[in-house]
Amino acid sequence: MIRTTDDPLCHQFPCTADSFKLYLDGTPAHPWNKAATKVFVASFCVKYTHHAANKAEAHFKVHIDTLIRRYRAQEVAKGNPNAKDVAKKKNRKNARKLLEDRRKTVGQIPELREHSWVIDHLGAAGMSSDESSTEHGVKIYRIKKKYWRAAELGPFLHGIDRVTAQYKNVTTSKGSQRYLWLSGGEQSTGGVAMPGLPVNFYDAEWLTNLQTHMKPAYNSLEIDPVEHPLIHHPVIQE
Repeated sequence: MIRTTDDPLCHQFPCTADSFKLYLDGTPAHPWNKAATKVFVASFCVKYTHHAANKAEAHFKVHIDTLIRRYRAQEVAKGNPNAKDVAKKKNRKNARKLLEDRRKTVGQIPELREHSWVIDHLGAAGMSSDESSTEHGVKIYRIKKKYWRAAELGPFLHGIDRVTAQYKNVTTSKGSQRYLWLSGGEQSTGGVAMPGLPVNFYDAEWLTNLQTHMKPAYNSLEIDPVEHPLIHHPVIQE
């Protein structure tokens, strides 16, 4: 498998079984990678006739997604500015999608409506840097905790996400999909802390250091001293 620096669709040669390439600067849905998937599945099913083509295709798409994520991580680690820009754009896109899904869910589920203002106030900038992938039929989110957020805020928001997943499974014909949130132990250091949130939404240690060493910055947060419970209605917790 060869990574091409330019969009392969600019070239005249097609992807074949004898000259097989994946476009790791693209996405699994890029036309080149979609064509490469068809080439792989056709060759695979000729050799392994007992395998269903649709299952082979699904597994290979997961494989492409994994390769792309690893490649991008390597490029970021090397200091490749283009890779960093791509990663930032993807994080912003994921954050906007998370915000949109969470707003819709808390607006539709009566037991969650009391938290609507929380989602609105956090905004896209307050969403965690969750990287998603699908592995063996399970949608996996690898969580990078924002440096200023309390550890309890993540599980609280992911409770809303689980309701979102269940709602989507009921209202679509694609069938159910399992979801798993994994804490990678990583911390997102970018961005700025969102002001005006309840005091228990902030990391206590970070808040104490800020209050001690950067009083003006602490005051500019205009923290709400009244805590908002980071627990869900019993119906949601089931």
